[in-house]
Amino acid sequence: MRGASCNLSIRTRSSTHSAPPGVGAIVALTFRSAVDNPDRFPRSRDVGAWAGLTPRRWQSGMTDITGRITKAGDPHVRVMLFEAAASILGRARVMSPLKAWGLRIAQRTSMKKAIVAVSRKLAMILLAMWKSGTAYWATGRPPASAQDLASSMMTTSMRLRAPPKPRARHH
Repeated sequence: MRGASCNLSIRTRSSTHSAPPGVGAIVALTFRSAVDNPDRFPRSRDVGAWAGLTPRRWQSGMTDITGRITKAGDPHVRVMLFEAAASILGRARVMSPLKAWGLRIAQRTSMKKAIVAVSRKLAMILLAMWKSGTAYWATGRPPASAQDLASSMMTTSMRLRAPPKPRARHH
């Protein structure tokens, strides 16, 4: 039992470096344990409906009403994805394409609707990453070499640090 927990912590520590922003070990493990078999979803967008992150629809004749989310599926997964999306839109300092997309939705509608949309997209990204076995790259393409990876990590860490604010002198 001790060896299994040690092995799990090593796997989660290494996998969080290639995860999307806002997704840590707890979110990744909750998603992975709830989905269990990624091949049961023929398309990545099907996982959004499974998690209950798609809007309800009422249709009859010419009437088409879009309502609140369905809340189908595992509530723990939905909460974890919602929290990860909220941290991407609210607390993440680095602007990623996912954050920019969510902020554009927030400008059009509301922040809560944007968080739900980003959490649905995050579920799709996590499933696609799991099925293909690839890491998350915000630029859309992986770095060509290890040197490119190191330089991108260096510029990211440099962007995280804010310049010092000048102090006002009172005489």
